[in-house]
Amino acid sequence: MGPPDTAPDPQDEPAAVTVASFALPPVADEATSVAPSVELASDFVAGQRMLRLSDPDQIDALAETYGLTILRRPGRSGYALLEGPTDGLVAASQDPRVQASLANGVIWGVQDGATSAGQSGGASQTYDHLQWHHDRMKLPANPAVGDRVVAVLDTGVAYETAVRDGVAYTQAPSLASSAIVAPYDFVNDDPHANDDHQHGTHIASIIASSGVVRGVAAGVALMPIKVLDADNQGHELGLIEAIWHAIDHGADVINMSLSFGEQYRPSLALQEALAAAADAGIVMIGASGNRGTDMVSWPAASPHVMAIGAAELGDDDTIYLDQGRAGYGNASASIALLAPGGNIDKDVDENGLADGILAESISPDDPSQVGLWLMAGTSQSAAMLSGLAAALLENGIAPADISATLQYQGKGGSLEKGEGSGMIDLWNLLPGPGAVQGGETFYVAMLPFLEHDFGEPDEVRPAARVVAFEADGRVAKGVHVFGTIAGNGDGRSVLDRRRWRLRAAR
Repeated sequence: MGPPDTAPDPQDEPAAVTVASFALPPVADEATSVAPSVELASDFVAGQRMLRLSDPDQIDALAETYGLTILRRPGRSGYALLEGPTDGLVAASQDPRVQASLANGVIWGVQDGATSAGQSGGASQTYDHLQWHHDRMKLPANPAVGDRVVAVLDTGVAYETAVRDGVAYTQAPSLASSAIVAPYDFVNDDPHANDDHQHGTHIASIIASSGVVRGVAAGVALMPIKVLDADNQGHELGLIEAIWHAIDHGADVINMSLSFGEQYRPSLALQEALAAAADAGIVMIGASGNRGTDMVSWPAASPHVMAIGAAELGDDDTIYLDQGRAGYGNASASIALLAPGGNIDKDVDENGLADGILAESISPDDPSQVGLWLMAGTSQSAAMLSGLAAALLENGIAPADISATLQYQGKGGSLEKGEGSGMIDLWNLLPGPGAVQGGETFYVAMLPFLEHDFGEPDEVRPAARVVAFEADGRVAKGVHVFGTIAGNGDGRSVLDRRRWRLRAAR
């Protein structure tokens, strides 16, 4: 995206357009649609390595020795990113000064298409009646969020009106009420995490908007962290540094509506960052992925992250059991529960509007223009759970109990179908401050063992016995235990491994 011919004055904010009525374009109107993000051919960046040195000050000498270019100097994670010819990278990785050498994974925002819905209007016009996802979740009006902070790790957020490097950016009106905490751009390495795509602003709007559209946690403070570029793509080390940034600057919730590829295996550096965030009491929410496969994408696949699947409207205008999980969403026993993700290719309720999730965002061609957009995907579903997590924290639920509390509110789910505990149904969970319903405490014991594979008598396979106990030590009845068993694989198909996970989780 090139700079405008004439850069506007940073103080000249575009005037809000007040509209008397609102109509979305027809579902089939391709002129206002944006295609889903195109995933890169490889899950790792060729010609790059993440290196951790015993002495970070030696990075320049190391790079010079092997003819490498430093793309990112050692940051909070301790890793630097270097680029160069394969033989130089291999030699550097074997240098005694190097403690760890890792491939640099590719990430992208999890998007299943977008459709423009026109100008976002002024404060006098609101569109709550078109935010069907609030009704389906039974979301109460304006749950308390206090001073909770949600870090949005994405393409950036339209949080300020300014001109940066000749490009004009405009603040999304509905985000004006949200405090902005420690923004940072890990793509361009500067403190201005402006959105030049549109995915990140849409996610932030679903979480925090107060205005023409209403966020799940309206007015919650945002920490915009840019890890994806204008093409909705980024690299692993930027994500890792972003997680450490969120830890260091007091995030309560981290939303990761982004995904690695199917062949990606988590690096030590990413696992360290996620574990550190969990130890810091940060709730992490991840999009499970939009590939329609039977596995959850990283980072949502991490045991420290709640993996959220997408639900869409069924043929009878319900969202619970008729169609349940959206066809584009990944299915796995690792999914915690479903939240509305929508489908912009459908109009099930026949109201003339695509069944996407309505929120504010920028134009993909001009970040100075903000409007209403319908988008669909597990990204949108994850954003809703991030907002709910912030509200639950404010209502006294401990970070370690957020996942169980939300899963308890799931309805109609099926592990076999990859729906987790089902569609989120809030009942009266969040009517106001201090009104969270308490639940019983249970303890779970697991005994892993090997058993004969009766299909292959000379082989064994992993198994586990899981038992839930009440606080007094009695075996609990009617308790559902959700979990997964992860390993390095044994050459069997992913489907076989998923069946093992399902069996162990029952």
